[in-house]
Amino acid sequence: MHPITTAAILITVLAVICMVLLLTGLRKALAYTTLPTPKQNRTLIITGLAITGWMLVLGLLANRQVFAAAGLPPRPMFTVLFGLLVILALSFTTTGKRILQVTPLHWLVFFQAFRIGVELWFWHAYKTEVFPRLMTFEGANLDIIAGILALLAGFLILKQPRQARVIATVFNIAGILILLNTLRVAALSMPSPIQQYPFDERLLLLGQPYFIYLPGILVVLALGLHILSLRQVYLLSKTFFNQAVPSA
Repeated sequence: MHPITTAAILITVLAVICMVLLLTGLRKALAYTTLPTPKQNRTLIITGLAITGWMLVLGLLANRQVFAAAGLPPRPMFTVLFGLLVILALSFTTTGKRILQVTPLHWLVFFQAFRIGVELWFWHAYKTEVFPRLMTFEGANLDIIAGILALLAGFLILKQPRQARVIATVFNIAGILILLNTLRVAALSMPSPIQQYPFDERLLLLGQPYFIYLPGILVVLALGLHILSLRQVYLLSKTFFNQAVPSA
């Protein structure tokens, strides 16, 4: 099998696995809420259909070379921006807030360990000459650190519940900064007035079918989980403050 085909299959499988795990977690979190069972089921079904639809749209647009052109910002980054805006908006809805308030704090943190798998995929893609070394942990991509920190932070949250909100906040900020650095490297590798790294045409694969799931699904998931976790910390802190300080 051609290395590019293998890499495409692997990233697609990883994206699908992450989405299945996300929906499984959502189903369990919904069960913790006081929402009526029909509303729980409807929320889960709508979310599943939305994810499936988004993946189909990404594949269709990539097949039509919508994300293929080089430029600044790289076109695949528009999928990240759109996905994050949707997640941010959902976190402010009544249902979204109720789900976050009952979801165990360590869940969203532990989930970030999937980034270890993404970085191992990058490393394999580099070894098979599908992607440049720059995009691996041997180059300028340090996102594997965030995946390892997720395991450590999740464990600390379980062992030190009194410090859980602080640990989650520090981890999320660190994880966002690490991922933004990776995106910065990718952007500065593309032909543009601010280009700093040598352009490698293999980076344009990120806009091709199946590879588009890396920015459009997995990067969105990583940043989205950080946003949701920070929102969760805020909501839990607000609830704690309201309970600790009775109204006059």
